[in-house]
Amino acid sequence: DTSFGEASISQKHCNFLVNTGNASFDDMIKLIQFIKKNVKSKTGVTLETEIEIIIISVHNTKLLIRFLVILFFFLFFIFL
Repeated sequence: DTSFGEASISQKHCNFLVNTGNASFDDMIKLIQFIKKNVKSKTGVTLETEIEIIIISVHNTKLLIRFLVILFFFLFFIFL
């Protein structure tokens, strides 16, 4: 049973990661890195994530949300 914080590998399907409570983003990233490192060292296979992990700071998140809201209203009024 390998886990980082409350992030762990599913007992039913080893290709699924599970938040068993309040796993943080860092917990999940550590688990992903742990899995990739161990698979590479044991099999020589380099795993790639199917999702794109984007890290945005809190400050940038507020700017992104403002931009998306403005864009939404702009597009809404254009297509009215």
